[in-house]
Amino acid sequence: MNPSDAVLVAVGFVWLGMVLAISFIEAPLKFRAPDVTLRIGLGIGRLVFRALNIVESVIACPLRLCRPGVGQGLRPRGGRHLAADEVARATAG
Repeated sequence: MNPSDAVLVAVGFVWLGMVLAISFIEAPLKFRAPDVTLRIGLGIGRLVFRALNIVESVIACPLRLCRPGVGQGLRPRGGRHLAADEVARATAG
């Protein structure tokens, strides 16, 4: 395994661990804590998931740098996304 692949695997497992911990441990437990109302719990969740999104954006950088060709299959025709082609076909009549 070359160093680039090792970074991809490590970063992938860090990301997976964060998502699983927040989604299945932190989110349900905060509503079981004493004196945490629904409004406070949802506010905390909004902050936690915003922080997770920022960290995911940072994690995406090494993934993109290690595999610069990843994702190129999503744009087979002139750099346009497949979804854009489907929407254009559906709205064309």
